Amino acid sequence: HRRAVEDGAQVYYVGQTGVGEAIRLLHHLRGDRGSSKVVQDHAVKVVAHDGPFRTRPEAERHERELAGRLRQLGHLVFGGH
Repeated sequence: HRRAVEDGAQVYYVGQTGVGEAIRLLHHLRGDRGSSKVVQDHAVKVVAHDGPFRTRPEAERHERELAGRLRQLGHLVFGGH
């Protein structure tokens, strides 16, 4: 991750939640089921929130599209399944 930051890229984790971003971040930081080690080790803050989405497939599509856009801009992206 250091190289990406040195090159001016940002590091993002793109995910989805049904409990609100602050609570989801706490779940990650506590290591709860479904948490991300990347978030546990490197999270600084929640950057943005989109939604709510009507269906899970709609949320998953948005997650993939957002991750793809960030990657196209040269950022290092985790998640975005």
